[in-house]
Amino acid sequence: MPTIITIAQMKGGVSKSTIAFNLAFTYAQSLEVVVIDTDLQSSVSQLLQNNEKIKLTPLPKEITAMQNIKADVVIIDTPGYLSAQLPEILKLSDIVLIPTKAGFWDFTALKSMIAVVNTARQYNTKLKWGVVLTMVTNNSKLSKEIKGLIEELQVQIFKTQITQRVSYVRSLIMGGILNTDDLKAKTEIIELADEILTVLE
Repeated sequence: MPTIITIAQMKGGVSKSTIAFNLAFTYAQSLEVVVIDTDLQSSVSQLLQNNEKIKLTPLPKEITAMQNIKADVVIIDTPGYLSAQLPEILKLSDIVLIPTKAGFWDFTALKSMIAVVNTARQYNTKLKWGVVLTMVTNNSKLSKEIKGLIEELQVQIFKTQITQRVSYVRSLIMGGILNTDDLKAKTEIIELADEILTVLE
């Protein structure tokens, strides 16, 4: 049975697909990875077509069939809204990452997403989850303020933050951040991948 990692947030533009894409390539260095793209924009699907390292598969009609996928890791990219499938996906996931920018509307969407996760955890008591701060600007007062508001919600925040870097845009055309020369961005993704495994353990 694979480890199922879902990346979800009920707002677009928070780097869900970028994180899914780069985590897939990071784990694929040593593990068999399958990606499921449930976003109607199909951004990750387009980028991974004909890729030899990572297998792309559609969401099974019977969502429970995800547990039968032959892989070490299944990464699920989701749309920026509450889809009909998301609650069922969360019930079968091992961990859900909630990427969040430092913005008022992002914080509002985060609170709605937390409610969805808490409902799923009533059915899936083993579900791990946490907030990943993305597009962070170093020394930004707003970033610190939003992080403080998130902490008041008493949710887990991943130590690894994804900073605002052009390299993440370039990574989409270069086969992942590991193929760029941005050491800091590489470190962020590798540390996030490691932190996810630590949380799962």
